[in-house]
This record gives sequence, C-alpha cells and structure tokens, in this order.
Amino acid sequence: MAQVAIEVNGKRYVLGCADGEEDHLRKLAAVVDSRVNSLKGKIGAMDEARMLLMAAMLLADEQDLGSAEPDTSPTDDAAAALNAAADDIENIAEILTSA
Repeated sequence: MAQVAIEVNGKRYVLGCADGEEDHLRKLAAVVDSRVNSLKGKIGAMDEARMLLMAAMLLADEQDLGSAEPDTSPTDDAAAALNAAADDIENIAEILTSA
C-alpha cells in the first residue's frame, strides 16, 4: 500500500492507497481543494469538518441510494462527480446565505 501526502484547505494529510493510484488520489485532492476554496470565496469561512461533511453528503446524494451497497470502487468519472457535488454545495451555500 502506498502513502500519499495531499493538501486540502491548507492542511496536509497522509492517506493510504493502492500502489499505482497515487496520482489519481492527488488529482482528486486537487479538485476537492479547489472546490473548498471556491466555497470559502462564496460563503466565507466555515469550519473544516462542516465543509467536508457538506461535500461528503452531496457525493453520497449522487450515489444510487436504492442499492443495498454503495459503489465504493474508484472510477474515471470521480473528478466530474466532485465538480458536480461542488456545484451543488455552491447552490446550497447561496440559498443559505440569502435566507
């Protein structure tokens, strides 16, 4: 198992992944970091746990919730899914800030 250092929201994390998946994990982390920074620009500072929870919930919402087991296998569309989730987060943030 490989170890990869990534940075999200200005914080460094070391994560494990399958050998050969290091670059993929770095790309995913870059997408998440970009979206977190975009959210911060639109809604201001938010504690990290809440920000990551919002992203996780939106990603879960995109999954087929009718299936007994969520699909946990990595896909080539992960970056696109994160982009879509980030767009949803931005929409929710706009609704919350205008309320």
